[in-house]
Amino acid sequence: WEFGFRAGWAGVPRAELIAEPFQMFDNVYYVGLQNNSVLLITTSDGLMLIDTAYGDTADLVLDNIRKLGFDPANIKYILISHGHQDHFAGAGRINQVAPNARIGVSGPDWDYIEAGVGLARCSLPCMQLTRDLVLNDNDLITLGDTSVKVHTTPGHSYGAVAFEIPARAGGETYRLLNMRLTIR
Repeated sequence: WEFGFRAGWAGVPRAELIAEPFQMFDNVYYVGLQNNSVLLITTSDGLMLIDTAYGDTADLVLDNIRKLGFDPANIKYILISHGHQDHFAGAGRINQVAPNARIGVSGPDWDYIEAGVGLARCSLPCMQLTRDLVLNDNDLITLGDTSVKVHTTPGHSYGAVAFEIPARAGGETYRLLNMRLTIR
């Protein structure tokens, strides 16, 4: 399935993969591409970003955040689900705009990103990342009134994680879990 998905997007310039941002829940927004999800979470003390897409699409993600009326400089956490370049490679550029943001990745995938091999190869305009926040199973990343829980889900990459996000709609709170599909 995954290889068919990739083949379907082969040859499409990344600049053409932009999707219009939209609100999913009261506090969760889609700011990613047609083929890569990037989620923006609003809290009472700033913004969290789940994944960043490719290095050469980071500015498209930043533009989507601005289109929704948010200032990317208010991003306090950049949480990466796994160490494949289509999910982490934009983090360096986004961190330039939000220099106080912590970048969270699991330990095994920090190792993978730092090794820069395979799908973790960081080619220009991707910027190498310096190990920052190491995410572990059951960690709670709290910002203001929102806590995102980390779940280890190895398979898609050795250190893949899923984030349990409190998604609010009306007066209700739901548990949104962003998962990585595992293909063997």
